[in-house]
Amino acid sequence: TRQLQLTANNISGAQQDGYTLKRATVSSVSLGGDAGGATITGFTRASDDTLTKAYNAATSQAAFLGTQNSYLQQVQNILGSNSGNPALSNDIAQFQSAWTQFSASPESSAQKQAVILAGTNLAADVRSITSSVSGLKRQIISDVGDSVQTLNTALSNIALLNQQISTATTSGQPAGDLQDARDQAINAISKIVAVNVVPRESGQIALYTPNGVLLADKQIAQSFAWDGTNITSGTGLTVTTALRGGSIEASIQFIANNSPTAVSSSPGTEVIR
Repeated sequence: TRQLQLTANNISGAQQDGYTLKRATVSSVSLGGDAGGATITGFTRASDDTLTKAYNAATSQAAFLGTQNSYLQQVQNILGSNSGNPALSNDIAQFQSAWTQFSASPESSAQKQAVILAGTNLAADVRSITSSVSGLKRQIISDVGDSVQTLNTALSNIALLNQQISTATTSGQPAGDLQDARDQAINAISKIVAVNVVPRESGQIALYTPNGVLLADKQIAQSFAWDGTNITSGTGLTVTTALRGGSIEASIQFIANNSPTAVSSSPGTEVIR
């Protein structure tokens, strides 16, 4: 009956994202030296730790670059860089031209008015761009807060799945579907921050960042807080720069301000500054 159920599940789950093929390990039973049939002694699933690790790493990198690109596109829209003649560049050119003409005819009232008008247009566009950039910064700060909350929820889910997998494993029940769910949860976390998976007993795992920050261990999940400037762990440690990879790093780099040092020339870093 269990074999039939596994086969049915494999067929129904074949088209589901994250589903892995499940198999039962069967051993023969001997009754007084005579063959007594077969019994299920364990369960396996078709998974590859190396491929899963590479997939999660690629997911983190894609999320990092995707987040960075999304914000850069918004900056281009604010500056009008996608158009053939950005407003700010045109305003500066008009302002410079007006001053050049005024310097040639300083007695001309018309040239004076042209300088004032060009300066007024330039100042208005600078104010508009400043407002839009400030709005983008507020959006990014909010995005980081959302990402931290999503991370906390996912880590709590990992801890719960660890508990359920441990219970199933120690009682000889199949845990493959729970492990599939956990793999998907880990991949979702990889979009926010890069992770390393460390096996624990009874099928449980621990999650760490590449920098060694603990995210979850067996049935304990870390909780993080974002105050608009720094991310802190449940123990009060500042881990802002240690949460590398994924959307969080891209967002924080974008709004970073390492003044008074020179602005970073790295794409996507200190862009708001």
